[in-house]
Amino acid sequence: MYLDPSKEEIDTVDLTDQEKNDRGGGLITLGYLPSREQVCLFCMEGRMNPPTLETAMNVLTEANLRVFSVIKDHSLNLIKTDMDTASPS
Repeated sequence: MYLDPSKEEIDTVDLTDQEKNDRGGGLITLGYLPSREQVCLFCMEGRMNPPTLETAMNVLTEANLRVFSVIKDHSLNLIKTDMDTASPS
């Protein structure tokens, strides 16, 4: 599994449509809303067996939560910096 694969990584594991259907595999894009604990986007190319799909969805959900945490912290720091800069001395 690759999280946020580069074009080269996608090209090395890219399967034809027939291979995806015969062997399983493919690409999943998953968006997650932490505040609602809800999947808001799911797109899948190819086919996976249920245990692999469940694992992939769990990994992607955890990755979304980690990215959300980083973005939230960074955004709050930017807002704080802007407020500190805009405050009269």
